[in-house]
Amino acid sequence: MNYKQSLKSALNQADNIDAVLHKTAKYLSGAGIETSFLEAKILLKEATGLKSSEIICESEVRLTSNEVQKLVNLSRRRYSREPIFYILGSREFWSLDFNVDERVLSPRPDSETLIQTVREILLDQNNTMSILDLGVGSGCLLISLLKEYKYSSGLGVDVSFPAIQVARENAHKLGVNNRSLFVVSNWASALNGQFDLIICNPPYISSKKIKNLAPEISKFEPKVALDGGTDGLDCYRSIFPNIRSFLKPQGTAIIELGEGQEEAIRDIAHKSGIRIKGFRADIAGILRVAILCHL
Repeated sequence: MNYKQSLKSALNQADNIDAVLHKTAKYLSGAGIETSFLEAKILLKEATGLKSSEIICESEVRLTSNEVQKLVNLSRRRYSREPIFYILGSREFWSLDFNVDERVLSPRPDSETLIQTVREILLDQNNTMSILDLGVGSGCLLISLLKEYKYSSGLGVDVSFPAIQVARENAHKLGVNNRSLFVVSNWASALNGQFDLIICNPPYISSKKIKNLAPEISKFEPKVALDGGTDGLDCYRSIFPNIRSFLKPQGTAIIELGEGQEEAIRDIAHKSGIRIKGFRADIAGILRVAILCHL
């Protein structure tokens, strides 16, 4: 069966929504998508505007020709292994809805560990902090913190102007545009001043490993936001001297890291004249963030 060519005819022949759902799931499974039924349901909701409960309760309803075509178009994009969050145009992070597309990495739940760590350390949510986000991407980290700390302001920098555009869109969408500024900069090279809090989720995957990642990542997500150089640590070597320069004397920096990188990062920090106060693990028990301060 040629799944790609026959999808539309298969859906047109389906007697009801339930049949459409199962045929779409079968089509997606042909692309090696393990969660094909769940994703078929997501795409069906997107194509029809129906809620999950309506798909169950109105399972005998047939799709219109327009809805079928929408579902076919969405399913073909997912068949190519385009990330489903790019197809939908948004992803939830810290209970907020962020616009995402091929200009930025799709926010990961693991990165919420950074937000949790900040909240653990900085208990006063009425704090008037200045926050610097190095490599802001979609803005998910900075904007989430600005939603938590409503009297704070933030600066997000990224080497990618398209990423900056997405971050600005999200800041406006989520109501923090009056407390945030976004600029194009190679890390902090275009900045001056000092900040109470510096956050960063840098590229930390070694160059040789990128091609072995899932197609959703290796084919679609921006390589500049993934590639950490030969050993995955190049960005930390660039960032840590910036932290020393731009962090206020009593300030804190929270940096995301990859699995198993903690000892190498401790060494880079020491050579850069900053101290690691500790690490925090994500929900899988992997050390995910480092807490840094001045010596």
